[in-house]
Amino acid sequence: MAAHVTVVIPTHNRAGLLRRALQSLLDQTYSDWECVIVDDASTEDIGAAVAAIAPGDPRMRVVRLEEQRGATIARATGCDLARGSYIALLDSDDWWHPRKLERQMPAMGPPGADHHLCPVLSLHAIEVVSAAGTDYVDHVHPRENFLRDILRDNFAAHGSFLMRRDAYHAIGGYDRRLPLSEDWDLLIRMILRYGEERIAPLPEVLSYWWVHDQNISADGTGIVRSQRMIVRRTVLNRGLLFRHPCLALEMIDRQLDREMHAMAGRRPMLACATAALSALSRPYRLWRWQRALQFARRAASARTSQPIERVHPPARSTRTVTE
Repeated sequence: MAAHVTVVIPTHNRAGLLRRALQSLLDQTYSDWECVIVDDASTEDIGAAVAAIAPGDPRMRVVRLEEQRGATIARATGCDLARGSYIALLDSDDWWHPRKLERQMPAMGPPGADHHLCPVLSLHAIEVVSAAGTDYVDHVHPRENFLRDILRDNFAAHGSFLMRRDAYHAIGGYDRRLPLSEDWDLLIRMILRYGEERIAPLPEVLSYWWVHDQNISADGTGIVRSQRMIVRRTVLNRGLLFRHPCLALEMIDRQLDREMHAMAGRRPMLACATAALSALSRPYRLWRWQRALQFARRAASARTSQPIERVHPPARSTRTVTE
């Protein structure tokens, strides 16, 4: 009989970190799961690392890709091989709270309930941790307008996702063309298909995101490029501009912010032009004009070979969550 939850873990040359992720899975108080570890053509022996932490555990499956394809395709491969009714995602450098699945499964609806009315995806707060300790907490408290907020910024994290397998396949799964931010794209499509009322956010911190110098998400330029693709496809290809024109404009407006900050230290003149475009898109917001002037000054500094101070978005919250 298939397990109820399939946990998908993509990895590439992270045998040491993978042990911590797997231990957090083995420590789960909810035990009706299987795990698919997708080895993205590692040069390390991932199979040996799995066998060392979970010797003879039949719930563990290791699938090796013959050539490196990237995290998105590795994750999608694991989801394609899932046999459980639900899919949970765990990155090989992150780990879970021992009661994550126990707390999250009830949010997907009671046993025997009409699956047409139950949530299709649950997510929760996640603690971001570095060698120095807790950096901040990403909150996903229930919101008045979940769709609007997620279109503006990806405040969710992959390690918090628990989704129905049939819903995942109904929307076409991960977009394998996206090298990064595929979780944001998946969540947007899930909400556009099923409605924000069928997303179940939990306020608790139930997983931990390890920040280090080898994070895939550290590629800021790559993230902005992927986000640009997602915005274009959501607004045009998926009809957001016609279904929710005001939300489409907000999504475009926020992307201009991301583009501007990504270019601030490398291409100040283009960043300045983007800042001006952002100001024109919301001319009644004075702070946008102030920011455009900031970028103009930095562009002038660049032309005279003076050091450029990068302008950062507002700092994220450092408030922690306790149980």
